[in-house]
Amino acid sequence: MDVLHTGPEEDLRLQLHLARLEFGAARRARQVKDTPAARQRVADAVGHLDRLLDRWNDLARTPA
Repeated sequence: MDVLHTGPEEDLRLQLHLARLEFGAARRARQVKDTPAARQRVADAVGHLDRLLDRWNDLARTPA
């Protein structure tokens, strides 16, 4: 096992953390200038978080 990669759960935690940061950045950008592109960026970030949370739920249901 690699020291930097401890398994699918840790990988998913990192992806969730990065997606949360992107969501926050997208929301702040939309607050500065509310444009269709900014709204799409927020929607894309929400969709990405949703897919990651689905993966998290799948992982939680998988027996160890």
